[in-house]
Amino acid sequence: MTATQQTTISGKPPFLFRVASDDSRGFNSTDEIDPLHGYESQYHADLDSMDYPTARHMVRDHINWKYYAPSEFSSWSVSLLYVLVHAVRKAYSEGETNVLIYVMDTSLLPASNSLHSAVELVKDYKVDFDRMLIPYAKGEYFVHGKIHHTQGLWQTVKFDDLLAAGFFEAFPTMKDKSRQSQLFQRVLGLRMGYFHGPTFDITAYLSTIKKLARCFGHAWEGIMTIALISLRKRDLKPDSVTRLLSDLQAHGTRLPQLPWASDPALRMFHLVVRDIPEAMQLMQLLRLLHDRQTAQPLIIQQAAVLPAATPLATNQPATP
Repeated sequence: MTATQQTTISGKPPFLFRVASDDSRGFNSTDEIDPLHGYESQYHADLDSMDYPTARHMVRDHINWKYYAPSEFSSWSVSLLYVLVHAVRKAYSEGETNVLIYVMDTSLLPASNSLHSAVELVKDYKVDFDRMLIPYAKGEYFVHGKIHHTQGLWQTVKFDDLLAAGFFEAFPTMKDKSRQSQLFQRVLGLRMGYFHGPTFDITAYLSTIKKLARCFGHAWEGIMTIALISLRKRDLKPDSVTRLLSDLQAHGTRLPQLPWASDPALRMFHLVVRDIPEAMQLMQLLRLLHDRQTAQPLIIQQAAVLPAATPLATNQPATP
């Protein structure tokens, strides 16, 4: 079974996030991502066209952050929290310039750019993987090849623009410089604070979150509003979802239209991200808003709403 088939079977994320700067691997701009820029290497047609040792070494070096080795991959994540913490680290701890935040609609990814789960590639190619880096791979996806911004594939925003729009007002704990240089430890600490405790009342921060989402443009404002809201544990009961939907509609915010009924990979994707609470909550909220908008019943279990797409969903915890 090919690596591409493995990713399809395990579920395809509808949206992915990324951070890059002038110091990142290859070339990264609003219009193009070229992982091999600056290396004397050529792209293979896809991962499956490489011989096994070449593919294995490339996966190993990329997942272990070996920048000296050429890689045909760009890294993306289902976790907006991880990406934003990484952006803070790049800008403040590393002093990197031109820090960019990307959001991608994977349904628009060209067939020539295959999408791969980092965790599955590590398993498929039996990669020797530093155990300290395993948490980084959770929720990470590799896109193969040079990517061009066409047909609204992604939107890019300068991190400086998010700061100007009040980023630290909406997420003041991200400004804390303690352990800022220790990326995943910082993510874990924030995740614990955001999700282990009572649900978060977002009312005081909602106007700022909308300002942040508007930085991505009207076409992306809906998904980014929901993604930013999903960074903290929130009330997913029907009345709360209904109020949020009414508020979004009142402001003319367009919700992403996802093929919940016809896409098996999408229906099962919440199972893939159940260990990443902000990503799972994003998928839950997208599904619940869709169901409320189309007047379908909302299913509640253990004070959290789970997608009703597959029988397996009712056996999974709402958050880890």
